[in-house]
Amino acid sequence: MTVKYRPSISEALSPWADPFDAVMLLQGFERDVQALAAKVGCTELAGYQIVKPLGLTSVAQLAQLKTKGLLVRYRDGSYWVDTRDFARWVGQQCDRLRQLPRSQRPDMPVQSQGTLL
Repeated sequence: MTVKYRPSISEALSPWADPFDAVMLLQGFERDVQALAAKVGCTELAGYQIVKPLGLTSVAQLAQLKTKGLLVRYRDGSYWVDTRDFARWVGQQCDRLRQLPRSQRPDMPVQSQGTLL
């Protein structure tokens, strides 16, 4: 039995993600967003439209991507993203990730080895 699981964009941007895999995931997200924009016929996608292709569960998670540099705009009571800005942002993220060596990963957080008495 295979598990059909699609990672979210948050997982692709994780510091523990492999840079090569993260680039491939980001490019896949960009293709999905561009396909949705072509289907809708508009480059400005509302938050509720872009959440599913990015693997997010809520528009609040989309708004949190502002901290990663994505231009998420708020207008008339709802969030929206321009697909051209999204494509530019994905390109910048991919360029940044390509500069990292594949085997380089941040150190895992230190966990306590002692016991409490």
